[in-house]
Amino acid sequence: MRTGLTNAARDIHLQSPLYVGRTPWKNNKQLLEDIDKLLHGPSWHIYEMVTGGDPESRTSFFLVVISLMQFAILLEILDLERMYDTHLKGIILQRIRQLAFMEKCGRQIGGGGCKQNKSDYRGGGIQAYPVMVSIGNISKDIRRKPSMHATVLLGYLPVEEFKDVGDEKLGQQLKGELRHRAMEKLLEPLKKASKEGVLMWCADGRQRRAYPILAAYIGDSPEQHDMACSVRSGCPVCTTLKENRGTYPQNAPLRQKSEVLLTIQKWKDGLLSTDKLREHGLKPWWPFWANLPYVNLGDCLTPDLLHQLYKGLFWTHLMEWIKEPELLGKSADARFKSMPRAHGMRHFTREFILSANGPVAKQRRYFIYYAHSAQLSEIEVQEMVVSLARFHELKGIAEDLGLEKNGWSNETIKLHMLSHYERSIHEYGTPDGYNSETSEYLHIEFAKTPFKKTNKNRSYMQQIIRFIQRQEAIQLHRACLEDLHGQFAPVPTVDSSGDDLDDNPGEGDNVDGMGNNLNEGVWGVEDNTETEADVDIEGSDAEAVFYPQPKQALPSHPTREGVTGLELINLYGASDLIRLTSRLLEKHNYRQPLNSANTFSVYHKLYLDHPPLPFAASEAPQRDVIRAYPATKTTRGHVKRIEQFDTVLFLDQPENFGIYRYRAGRVRLIFTLPPHVHSVFPQHLAYVELFTPFGKANDIHGMHTTSHLQFEGKRRAALIPVTDIALACHLAPRFKSLPEDTVLTSRSDLLDEGTKFYLNHYHAHHTRQLIEYWRHLKPV
Repeated sequence: MRTGLTNAARDIHLQSPLYVGRTPWKNNKQLLEDIDKLLHGPSWHIYEMVTGGDPESRTSFFLVVISLMQFAILLEILDLERMYDTHLKGIILQRIRQLAFMEKCGRQIGGGGCKQNKSDYRGGGIQAYPVMVSIGNISKDIRRKPSMHATVLLGYLPVEEFKDVGDEKLGQQLKGELRHRAMEKLLEPLKKASKEGVLMWCADGRQRRAYPILAAYIGDSPEQHDMACSVRSGCPVCTTLKENRGTYPQNAPLRQKSEVLLTIQKWKDGLLSTDKLREHGLKPWWPFWANLPYVNLGDCLTPDLLHQLYKGLFWTHLMEWIKEPELLGKSADARFKSMPRAHGMRHFTREFILSANGPVAKQRRYFIYYAHSAQLSEIEVQEMVVSLARFHELKGIAEDLGLEKNGWSNETIKLHMLSHYERSIHEYGTPDGYNSETSEYLHIEFAKTPFKKTNKNRSYMQQIIRFIQRQEAIQLHRACLEDLHGQFAPVPTVDSSGDDLDDNPGEGDNVDGMGNNLNEGVWGVEDNTETEADVDIEGSDAEAVFYPQPKQALPSHPTREGVTGLELINLYGASDLIRLTSRLLEKHNYRQPLNSANTFSVYHKLYLDHPPLPFAASEAPQRDVIRAYPATKTTRGHVKRIEQFDTVLFLDQPENFGIYRYRAGRVRLIFTLPPHVHSVFPQHLAYVELFTPFGKANDIHGMHTTSHLQFEGKRRAALIPVTDIALACHLAPRFKSLPEDTVLTSRSDLLDEGTKFYLNHYHAHHTRQLIEYWRHLKPV
């Protein structure tokens, strides 16, 4: 039922030898009959909606919102320091409590939210408009996982284009009125529940009276305007006009519920014309939230990262700037194609996209990085404000270069809405908890997929509801079985490389008796070296400074065994392997040197598992994948897989602070020594090509510089224990330092051809947060 099979396909499966005699159902009809006998979610209600002077009624299907509110056994302890990440840590609950206290003391306020979206899947005028709802005090880590069912379907709004109405403006007015009346009916139970409360079971097993209140509304820009009753040329949150949307800081006051309702009431009473109403920035229909207690929809609108930042400001506008041929020239495409690869970072070999590092793009990039963080301190929120202000100061550069066209930066709502992010974060927590990506995904589950399962006739909505109820019944039945018999084991996933991971990889891999001796080329930690936790850092609290200590994991079996030293030198580029391994064995009192005929065991991947950062506990864990393998070819000589030798940061100077504790290296080989000396030195090693210590961060883009470490014109390399590798990193070449005759293609190896590089800490959110964290403690 959950595999996407059609009814006919399920019939074929149930009548196949694989299923005959093993299931109680002979065909799909019997299967559906049994599913329909199972318990499902709340019952659906159908209402006929009539709006304006339209004689025809439109059907609305929805559930009772109170019946959807249930609590799981999940408790959260709040921090003493103000950190913005979830709804619970915003100030909206305090504000609503104050409003409620003025009317009646002793209330407990619950937060809620809803999202609606129109289906793009149509046939013969068929449309679906689902409305979804969630509870505000559910952790966002749970809410954004569709499998946890923390965001549920509330109903479907009637959809009518009113094309038969001769006047287009009247048709738009009737359409908006119908939508608001349906939403009003949908949320009608909240009017009483918000005032009188409802008894609910809480996570601690006690029953309390809760007061559910509409607290947040998630939608894209057109939906925000329509539901806030604001015109598209204005702002749904404040009273600014189109010609002022590009100014910063914004001095326009926020929309007040009383003023909005009073103005629309004057229009209803005939005291204002429709044109005059639009001059006030309002649309001609009565809002559904007019009688909902403590609700002003302008205050409920949340940032939309997907449409405002990712697809909007960055892709639609910033990318148009940096794709201008007059600015970048013909070499820009080649530069990006030749950029060194890194795991988790998309590499474009055909389509042109370029990362801008100018001052204007830098401020916008800083703002975007902060905006999608899972947790922000007040200092970081203020840095967002500074970045936005700095961007507005510098945006004239784009105008001087002829990149700003049609005055978009002074009028676009996407740029203007960034000025409300600070207030929204204070109210609701970080925007990632209210991103519309989740609702966009659920829109497929609640609208597009169910519609494909119908026969597309006039009763398609009833068929959609039946399909959803059957899915609910299966989910509830599975949950019941898990309560009785324990949770079912998830389906195991297989890595694309075919490598399996050890349960306890890397145990005992500490390399003893190895000194940080560059001339010897052997890197490690002496027995008397202070551990990271014991290092005394001048000018900072050592106990408060965090440094990454990932869990290293290798495949349980080597990718290749019995590889000769000669092959590793020629194929993997480990040119100094024999000298370095012999020097290592000498330090362990093994005097017989190795030669190129000796065989080694080689691993092509190393995994670094990072727990959530302690200063950003709401962020997801990070897994770095370090790849070190040569190119493979087909029997005809065509490249089947390109070579990949990633760069890493490994511990170099434990006494230094921040990024200066680490050195960059390019991993050429992950290996163990030959079998006959394995007892002398059994640990896993990495052969790395070295870079110089990091220089000061660039004033424009904030990236640190480094270059090849050479001695007498040759690259220096070293052997390091894999346990010293702290992070994966990405090094971007300084293209101006390349020889003029350098040919840039997607197969170029600029880590070898170039000599000077930037540490691109923007390639991974985890790395960027670490760098910014160290800079906050000790600014560069």
